[in-house]
Amino acid sequence: MNDGSVDFDDRIINLLTGRVNCVYEKLASVNGSLFKETIGAFIDDPQYNLGLIIGECSTSDTGCTNGDLLENINQVTIIIENVTQPPLELAATILHEGIHAEIFRYVSRFENNIDPNNRPRLFQLYQFYNGLTNNKNYDGSPVSDAQHAYMAENYVNKIADAIRQLDGNKYPSEYYKWFGWEGLEEYDFKNKLSPNLETQYNNFQTTVNENTSFNCN
Repeated sequence: MNDGSVDFDDRIINLLTGRVNCVYEKLASVNGSLFKETIGAFIDDPQYNLGLIIGECSTSDTGCTNGDLLENINQVTIIIENVTQPPLELAATILHEGIHAEIFRYVSRFENNIDPNNRPRLFQLYQFYNGLTNNKNYDGSPVSDAQHAYMAENYVNKIADAIRQLDGNKYPSEYYKWFGWEGLEEYDFKNKLSPNLETQYNNFQTTVNENTSFNCN
């Protein structure tokens, strides 16, 4: 394929280009714990493929994850729409969508008799939102709500820590919180952020973006 690469051993179909691909390659090179846990899950599971493309999303102007091909060819596709984000925000978007992709993969394996008790909270949320078998599309339907609620409970700090690592641990952890919270804040039912704290995290993120040496220009 032109303008892309296929790693047949790792089952990663990377059609990203330009600065988005640069950010992805840096994430892969660092190979941090969150990257291993999400995108790396496809590398460790040869039954599933992961595609990465630049395109348009129906429910977001930033990025999305599509599981429509799971039933036919066992593929999940990450779509990056906003390629003009600051590089660390692009990295956070890729990691955020990588979590969605890994959840799609896990649920698909569950439907093929994988024990759901490995992640009881995830399936409790799927049952609550009635999205386990009725809808697997990333389109704002109940399945998306279940995934976001699970991510808000388990992955905010992991995304923040991953971005801090990419930034060379330049600032305290609080400066990277919004990289993890953004897109998940309305689904956090246990630790709802106050407006003042949201503003503070946003200001911290601006400081990081303006002073980072992580770039793909």
